[in-house]
Amino acid sequence: AAIFNCGPSYELAVYVSIADVKKARLILPEVEAGIEHYKPLMNEQIFSVWCFNVSFMYFLAEEYRSSLKWLNHIINETFDRLRTDFTLSIIIFRLILHYELQNDSIYPYLLRSSYRRISKLHFNPLIINPLLSGIKILFDATDKKKIAKSLRQIREDLAKLESNVDFRGLMNFFDVNQWLDSKIRNVSFAEIVQEEAKKLEK
Repeated sequence: AAIFNCGPSYELAVYVSIADVKKARLILPEVEAGIEHYKPLMNEQIFSVWCFNVSFMYFLAEEYRSSLKWLNHIINETFDRLRTDFTLSIIIFRLILHYELQNDSIYPYLLRSSYRRISKLHFNPLIINPLLSGIKILFDATDKKKIAKSLRQIREDLAKLESNVDFRGLMNFFDVNQWLDSKIRNVSFAEIVQEEAKKLEK
């Protein structure tokens, strides 16, 4: 398990951080098989992080059903025993995945279940409230003009939080602002992640 953690799974984490989907795909079968094989030897946090990385890679590749499948491994198996910020990021990521999948018939259920779970986390309400209210506004938007307006409004609201330590920590897992930027600019999420990664290199 230690070799796996330092080998292909670590490579995947690097490729995901720079949105190199092509290279990530080459090692993905080995990573997925490794997670299944070494799962009994992993602690729950490590297992969850690797599942998250696989899910995130599929999200970058716009393969949302596969992304949700791997995120559900966490939700169904280890969700209630993870650190608070990681748990919250998974909830937000799940909502966005269902938005991408256009599962509008279950939006009300998703929001109710998310509110219930988040209420137990005791996380900073200055972060949680605008995140959830923003997603609810997006879920309620029904045409292109309303969606575009909602995206811009949510992005403006979240921009005010970028100096907040709790918010920055949360965005280390799944950066909602990058996703919003991809929608506003009508480019792929992977392209936005690549741009941000290049800025950090300078």
